[in-house]
Amino acid sequence: MSLAGRMLAGGDCHVGIRRAGAAGFRMGWHRHRGFVELVLGLRGRFTHRIRRTGLVQEEGMWTWVGEADAHELDGRGCVWANIALALPLWRRILAVAGRGALPRAGGLRQAAPGRAADWMQRMAPWEGCAGDTATQCAVAALVLDLLAGPPSRPQDAAAGAAPDWWLRLIRELEAERGAPPRAQALPPRCGKSAAHLARTFRKHLGGTPSAYLNGLRLERAARRLAAGEDPPAAIAYDCGFESLGYFYTLFRRRFRCSPLEYRTRAHALG
Repeated sequence: MSLAGRMLAGGDCHVGIRRAGAAGFRMGWHRHRGFVELVLGLRGRFTHRIRRTGLVQEEGMWTWVGEADAHELDGRGCVWANIALALPLWRRILAVAGRGALPRAGGLRQAAPGRAADWMQRMAPWEGCAGDTATQCAVAALVLDLLAGPPSRPQDAAAGAAPDWWLRLIRELEAERGAPPRAQALPPRCGKSAAHLARTFRKHLGGTPSAYLNGLRLERAARRLAAGEDPPAAIAYDCGFESLGYFYTLFRRRFRCSPLEYRTRAHALG
């Protein structure tokens, strides 16, 4: 059975990882009736055509395709992942994340540097596991992480290679378990001026250091809300928000619901 066929063979979700070697691989035009599909770039670059529009997806970029959208993928020396989600599961995930977190179908979103390696590690045990409860919950958690990730502009990221010092900083910030630091702590940490740091963030992520750090705080707060029963106020302060009102404002802007509503919807997924 083809990869597309295996992805649709029962269950609420299915994860497939396609490794295209030197000879190349092409997944011809197809649709997924009753499913949407997320396509994540894990290594290298490949061509992804959606509704006759050609995209070049690179490592760390992801997009999604609606059930009515015909698409094809073509690559050489690259790795990508397909996550197929049955429409009821997709709607439940959107109820948690809020449609405001969703890029347009066929639109690329660039994750932070180093995130593709995390995707690959998380998805490896799920490959070929169609729809069992544990896999469904784990896949839903990954998709929520994607939707909660700091927004960015891949066209800026492609404008030039990011400097090593900035990539190291981003990887460190992504890996840290505590509350993200304040923006003013970043220049001495990487040995750059505040103006230089701000220009680099704007070029490669399309926003300010403060916006990026607030995105990290929101992402971590959303994970804790979904995973436990701690009060939202305690979570907000633990994640580095000094103002509870500001936390609620940013949270509603990102997820289109209150923290308690987000928790209720996330628990309903399980």
